[in-house]
Amino acid sequence: MTLAPASPVFIQSQMPRMHCQNLITGAWIHRDVQGITSPSITWSLNNPNTFTCILAPPRSDMKDSTGNPVLEEWRDAIYLEENNQILWGGILTSSQINGPQWTITATGFGGYPSGMIYQGPNYTEYNIDALNVVRYIWAWLQSQPNGNLGLRLGSELAGVNVGAYVDNLASSQISRPASAGAESFWVYESSGFTPGMRIQVNGGTSYTIAKVPTGLGGLAVGEIVINTPLTENHSVKEPVLQVQTFTHLSVDANAGAENLAIDDPQGFTTGETILINGNAYNIVIIATNTAGIPTHITVQPGLAGFAAKGTTVTEAPVPFQLLWWNSTDCGQEIQAIQQEAVFDWYETHTWTDTAKTDVAHTMNFGVPRLGVRRTELRFAEGENITQPVQVTRNGAQFADKVIGLGTGSGSAEIASTVSQLSGRIARSYVYNDQTVTTQARMSAKANKVLASMQNINSPVTVVIKNHPNAPFGSFGCGDDIPVTMCTGWLNTMIWCRITSIQQDPTTNIMTLTVARSDSFSYIAETGQAGTI
Repeated sequence: MTLAPASPVFIQSQMPRMHCQNLITGAWIHRDVQGITSPSITWSLNNPNTFTCILAPPRSDMKDSTGNPVLEEWRDAIYLEENNQILWGGILTSSQINGPQWTITATGFGGYPSGMIYQGPNYTEYNIDALNVVRYIWAWLQSQPNGNLGLRLGSELAGVNVGAYVDNLASSQISRPASAGAESFWVYESSGFTPGMRIQVNGGTSYTIAKVPTGLGGLAVGEIVINTPLTENHSVKEPVLQVQTFTHLSVDANAGAENLAIDDPQGFTTGETILINGNAYNIVIIATNTAGIPTHITVQPGLAGFAAKGTTVTEAPVPFQLLWWNSTDCGQEIQAIQQEAVFDWYETHTWTDTAKTDVAHTMNFGVPRLGVRRTELRFAEGENITQPVQVTRNGAQFADKVIGLGTGSGSAEIASTVSQLSGRIARSYVYNDQTVTTQARMSAKANKVLASMQNINSPVTVVIKNHPNAPFGSFGCGDDIPVTMCTGWLNTMIWCRITSIQQDPTTNIMTLTVARSDSFSYIAETGQAGTI
């Protein structure tokens, strides 16, 4: 787990030094802007940071030779410095002029991809780490004319690949108990299975289907015959899932080769895309011997390089693609990737030298999350919490029974029901997640959802002052903190995760936006990140 450093909040209760730089030329426009009022700075978890303030009245050092503002939107960067450290950095994105008042808004570099349309070369990748795709998108953005922010991205890997999902895998569930040693078993729906297909029962041993018996009208009757006996007992409703078809080269193949000998061509089909050493090829011919048994496949294009005997040949998943004609919003795509994988991000800006001649910009990643559980800190009403904690009690979000539904349909659908008596009137909730292919995983997910719906006391905002219980700088976005409420209707402590921090640096007050810690999931293999 990568942890974010303590939040770069301001401690001195005064306006920090404000620097302005032309991002296109690198030239410094101003090194100490004066006349700032109503400053407001927000650091956010996985969202761009923001800064707003008012400049008034007009000052000659903030005007150009024509008498107009010296700063330009989408050209200039703003940095806020305290004790020789840049604690906030971003791009001037908008402003409003009302007579002598000039209100400016700046957005962190992480907001730059939003609204930027991908127009690069068609990008197709199989089984690629999600963060490598994020780095690709940023690299393309910064390769465009006037698009180079100088932002460097961390080298962390998400550990979750995109372009790895095999579409339309057959699935069902055991319909009758099956004993170890059996050469066939029964499922609720067998029509999606075919001879030669590889399957797994309850996520365990893999089997190859030998036959799918049919009855009147050629309809599948629900029985599946396998090439090798079952290795263990199986119960009703255990999932049966097709696994990605794979085999191995049975003979060395040179670069450019199109006719390939493989151990077991069964399960592959003409026109299918396969992967060999990470490269994609289309099957154009499946050759058979005199007995009609597949022996070779012919692919196009020819092999990109030498492949030794034993090299894996596998069915290609649905690739991750960026296609210029789809007008993909780069910012929205990065957000979608983050929901498919599990990681957090934050940006930092640092001086490149003691003379402060330039600034280095970095986007850092935390896998599967940023932040820690701050057991050493205390946040309590009447102590360092200066205003009553805003709490919502949404009964619509309460449930003591969760019905989890995964992949499949009808009687073959992956399903798990979990419940916990709460002393309240019974309420149920249906949770759908088509990425779940086993009952074990669905049970884990359903229990997680149930835990998050048992407690309806949901703190929203916490206003605090700088205090020894939790000094400014000792916590940051992503951290879990204990919020104690004891001065009003509630007398309880709830663990909450900080999702944003808003501060007026001229005061010793800040506002935390929080969400219940138990409303977050960090289970990478589920494809569910963030709040449930």
